[in-house]
Amino acid sequence: MDYAQLKPGHRFEAIRIHFGRDEVDAYRQAVEDTSPLYDQENIVPAMTVAAFALRELLAQLELLPGTVHAGQELSFHHPVQVGQELSFEGTVAQNATRGGWRFLAVDLRIADDDATVALDGRSMVMFPL
Repeated sequence: MDYAQLKPGHRFEAIRIHFGRDEVDAYRQAVEDTSPLYDQENIVPAMTVAAFALRELLAQLELLPGTVHAGQELSFHHPVQVGQELSFEGTVAQNATRGGWRFLAVDLRIADDDATVALDGRSMVMFPL
């Protein structure tokens, strides 16, 4: 991928994300989240939603060796239910180079079919030049 060609406004391919029980449980086990709330209420933990969004973004970026996920700012608007399928969208907000690094800021959005947003925010990824 030619990262220099990713201009602000560039939209990554929209992806459908299924928040199935097996995937959610695997993530919770990996991060040692044992809260019974998520079992009782059938709710996907907010950080699971964020991790799935980041996974989709990073898959589309074709990461280079040395890539760093530098940070993110996220807003969670409503809970996601286990079994729900939502749309992920990513849009380039900023693409700049400094000190031998490319800084790519991408706006993230996860919403249902009615365009009700469950999560939005921005993620920053750094690539060595």
